[in-house]
Amino acid sequence: MSRSSSGYLAWGGVLLNRAVRFVGLACCLVAGMALSADSPAALQRTPWTASRIEGSPEPAKRCTSEPAFEAVTLSRALEMVLHEKHFYLMEQGGKIWSFAESGDGGDAALVIDLKALHSDLSNAYGLAFHPDAERNRAVYVAYTIGSDLEDGTKVSRFRLTDSTPPRIDPATEEVLITWRSGGHNGANLQFGPDGMLYISTGDAAVPSPPDILNTGQDNHDLLSSILRIDVDAADPGKPYRVPPDNPFLGQPDVRPEIWAFGFRNPWKMSFDQTGRLWVGDVGWELWEMIHLVGKGTNHGWSAMEASQPIKPETASPLAPIVPPVAAHPHSEAASITGGFVYQGNAIPELEGAYVYGDYETGKVWALWY
Repeated sequence: MSRSSSGYLAWGGVLLNRAVRFVGLACCLVAGMALSADSPAALQRTPWTASRIEGSPEPAKRCTSEPAFEAVTLSRALEMVLHEKHFYLMEQGGKIWSFAESGDGGDAALVIDLKALHSDLSNAYGLAFHPDAERNRAVYVAYTIGSDLEDGTKVSRFRLTDSTPPRIDPATEEVLITWRSGGHNGANLQFGPDGMLYISTGDAAVPSPPDILNTGQDNHDLLSSILRIDVDAADPGKPYRVPPDNPFLGQPDVRPEIWAFGFRNPWKMSFDQTGRLWVGDVGWELWEMIHLVGKGTNHGWSAMEASQPIKPETASPLAPIVPPVAAHPHSEAASITGGFVYQGNAIPELEGAYVYGDYETGKVWALWY
């Protein structure tokens, strides 16, 4: 059996077997209650010579991991992007490296050090190449400066040099858009199949109390959202254009860049081959969530955390809350990372599955939806 009723593969060894373990726990509890009764039977220790329980240990994991690019030594790599047969890896501290997609990474070269460019840089999060980067040389980077600054999270456009492999020219930086920096910054960048740049933002807050800025369902700022902008045109006074088909364009007190909202910390997202946008959203006390995001969708935070009400009175009238397609309790996940829909040939049984992981536990799951 490769999938459970919920559509999960037993790759992580958790979801498929959760019901089995729950049943085992229930049996132990019932047995404990019976032996605690004040009766002669409860005082006797009868040997257990027969069993009515049948089963087997957890099956071996369906996949294993193998080292890749063993010649590369990185510090807290958070993003990996393929461009022109080279992988580009971004470290949290601001360094971006490139190396050939074939080989062991021994040719790794420093592309840019954002910390050298901005000495007060806190974190580097997002990296995306323009779909026509081979011609226009444009690459986009998201990073944070300090904390609790209204413009502390930035998305900038840089230009690639003509060298082989190309470097990112620090002198070409142009800041496109900013929002408040905090504990939950989001700051993932993805170009959609429509050519628009999608940008994730968090609630810019510390873990507790939840959504201290009450921004999850408040759309007058850019927080807790997926933004959608056109980087190939410009509105008056802006270095980008708001696409005319964005869902809240013209709504009073709503930022027109917002494509979807209601996220706590959506720091990883990806498009699949059919154009669906998958987002991993780090939860608060109970749940880690996977969302399928559409035009104008509301994903709940902080009115809800998955199925758990948090601040239900704050729910936005703009759109009904859409539940996540998957939610992991904190007994098995702590910082959902998100992933990709697999369309490769090396592992046929994962065809069409959304494969994603957890930053804290290192577990990996596959989900069909």
